[in-house]
Amino acid sequence: MSSVDGTRVGQGQIDNGRLDSDVSDDSSRRDPAGEDVATLPLEEPNPAARVRQFYQFLAEVTPRIWVVPAIVALNLAVYVAMVASGVHPIQPTVASVVDWGVNYGPKTLGGQPWRLLTSIFVHYGAFHLCFNMIVLWNIGRWVERIFGSLRFAALYLCAGLIGSVTSVAVHPHLVSAGASGAVFGVYGALAAFLLSQRGSIDARVVKKLATVAIFFLGYNVLYSLKSPIIDLAAHVGGLVSGAVAGWWLARPLTPSLPQKLRRPVIVFAAIFVILAVFPSVLPNPPDFEGVVREFSEVESKAVNAYNSLVEAASAGRVTDEAFAKGIEDEVLPVWRHVQPRLDEAATQLRNPQQTKVLKALRQYERDRAYSWTQMILALRAHNKPFLEWTTKVDADAVKKFKDSIK
Repeated sequence: MSSVDGTRVGQGQIDNGRLDSDVSDDSSRRDPAGEDVATLPLEEPNPAARVRQFYQFLAEVTPRIWVVPAIVALNLAVYVAMVASGVHPIQPTVASVVDWGVNYGPKTLGGQPWRLLTSIFVHYGAFHLCFNMIVLWNIGRWVERIFGSLRFAALYLCAGLIGSVTSVAVHPHLVSAGASGAVFGVYGALAAFLLSQRGSIDARVVKKLATVAIFFLGYNVLYSLKSPIIDLAAHVGGLVSGAVAGWWLARPLTPSLPQKLRRPVIVFAAIFVILAVFPSVLPNPPDFEGVVREFSEVESKAVNAYNSLVEAASAGRVTDEAFAKGIEDEVLPVWRHVQPRLDEAATQLRNPQQTKVLKALRQYERDRAYSWTQMILALRAHNKPFLEWTTKVDADAVKKFKDSIK
């Protein structure tokens, strides 16, 4: 068998991943004397060899790829920067990643539409990052060579953007991040290419690529249905938009063919239009995470002030009247400051889990306000049994709240 020179393999010619034999199918030939001489038919390459031959051919179509390595490097750089700033490397909290550009309805639709794109470069910890980047590295290099670097960049960003748009439209209160929507789009683009170019690629190569794609998509869809923290909307949006973009951006697999820029440029332009227009289409949802953070800050200030008064009273440093006035002037005003935000959010939230938490917060706010108000009356009346009862009511309010959010 002759050596590989990029266009010849053995005695066959590679054409878009197909191997067209130069040898006839006859199992015998004639020698110079005219006698029949038995010859063995050429051995068909196995599926793995076919795939290798196809990848060698793609290396001629797109000799250099840079988009996938750049995407992986950017995701790693963002992760390193997040960890260096104090974000937990394995299990970061929602509050710690919000400022890094995740897709969160109240922020995205409240004047920060750039989160639709930046969120595809932010991940929830090392495992989330590694899984997405390993998958992207394995399949992305194939797809970038198939489409070309500029077209691949266009379909990747398009799939990531539409995945984010779908996510915030379906789950406006979900804090979403990760490249999985864009990766689903890469698989969608590959599927669209295989359908649009069927017949030009060897069936065994198609089967190999299709098997990998079906396994990835099937596993992720099933896992998404079982896990409430997986953003299935982003996956579906990325998959569908990637397939549409892949169908439209598909090109002939011909080495040295000049690449036309019109279609990828149109996709990039559409991305900017969506970023500019989409936030005005949907209403800005209430900032549930912001309300919870504000309540937590208020609770910390009010409870710290109350505990300081209790400590001073226990040490005999303040009178009953001073204790009562401290609650009246330093604790209750701070505590009641968050009540309007809780009431407003209660009329807007639709998410059942968030509604449950907000209901518990509102009840907790009312219970402690009541116990502290009664405590003021008990202190000014110098009524010890009454004071002990109000102290118990306050402790019960705390316990009730903790039990309600378990």
